[in-house]
Amino acid sequence: MRTLTDARYKKWDLLLKVVGALALIVGGLWALYQYKAEEALNRKLRQQTLDQQVFMEQYTKRFDVTTELFNDMAIAASATEDTVRQAAKQKFLLLYNGSFQLLAGDDAALRSSMASVADCLSHSCAPEILKVTVQQEQPKATAALKQEVQTRVSKTGVHMVPIK
Repeated sequence: MRTLTDARYKKWDLLLKVVGALALIVGGLWALYQYKAEEALNRKLRQQTLDQQVFMEQYTKRFDVTTELFNDMAIAASATEDTVRQAAKQKFLLLYNGSFQLLAGDDAALRSSMASVADCLSHSCAPEILKVTVQQEQPKATAALKQEVQTRVSKTGVHMVPIK
């Protein structure tokens, strides 16, 4: 068995101190790396949550305005009194030319279906023609709203429930 001489003791002492210092440095760098990675993930999740909230607020407003437009279309198409039809027409055109234009965004299908009804109402088409137009365009607009949510879900992988 070898004895531990003073020179060997100093050599081992220095080696263990260097190894310990390197372990501390590596451990510190690893902790810093994990902290930064977790912080980046948290930042990304916060941004996704914010994006989802903004989208859902916009979608909910768009859905509410579109629903109101559908109600006005139905009243205008089925009203027997001319004053009721005119009031629904005015309300539809006000919403269509105001809030809807602001909220519809670049959804061409939704814009197109509502434009068909707006054209019919603007040109005072006959109630029968208006009924047919509403029956044709309402499913298209509903499908466009559903497609918007499905597209968002497929892009983000996050399922959404409309705020109501």
